[in-house]
Amino acid sequence: MEKDKPTTASVKYPYVSFATFGSALVALADLGIPPTIDRSVLSQFSGANKGLLLQVFRHLGLTNSKDESQEVFLAYAKADPEKRKAILAGLLKQHYPEQMKVLATGTIQNLKDTFNNTSVEASVKSKCITFFLQTVKESGLPISGHILKGARGTRGPRKEGTKKSKNGKSNTSPRDAADGDDSSMDEIKLQKGMARVRIAVGINKEWAISMPENYTKDELERFLKVVQITLDKPK
Repeated sequence: MEKDKPTTASVKYPYVSFATFGSALVALADLGIPPTIDRSVLSQFSGANKGLLLQVFRHLGLTNSKDESQEVFLAYAKADPEKRKAILAGLLKQHYPEQMKVLATGTIQNLKDTFNNTSVEASVKSKCITFFLQTVKESGLPISGHILKGARGTRGPRKEGTKKSKNGKSNTSPRDAADGDDSSMDEIKLQKGMARVRIAVGINKEWAISMPENYTKDELERFLKVVQITLDKPK
């Protein structure tokens, strides 16, 4: 007799910022996939994001319930960029079956409904949807124009820690920013040994990145790969 498959109500969809997920995939693939993915191999991430990444790996089948690396994770690490997209697409189809039914032709509400009646907490459901859509875009799977249009206005409730004070400054705490929402990173004080570099990208336009003051060539190469993964997505 086959083991009972988990019901929709028992599914706990994961979330983390896609930039963090992409960075972890690149770092692990470059260094080699260890037999077990534990917090020690995710040392460059915050404590909260380590836990979120482990949940994502389990849900996508890259690791099992004991955080042991699966064959698909090893195949991903060895694959070229296009093959990696195909592997990611296959994992999404396997582990997000309800979402796949509406992805190509549905509306944003249809997609939201697929996350209802699950063990996902209401306070993080929008983050689960955002992570799913960002991962779908990276995989190259087709997305309904209705979903793309609706997703632009999809945001979760503002956290208590991100409310504006009377002087107009954000009250965001580092803990708020460590749960997978990167929107408040610019408000966090730099840690010791870190520097913020501002880059002019046009007239009156400026980007900023935070980086270690003493970085290695390998770290720089991994950073550039993550930037490409994050920004070079299908329109």
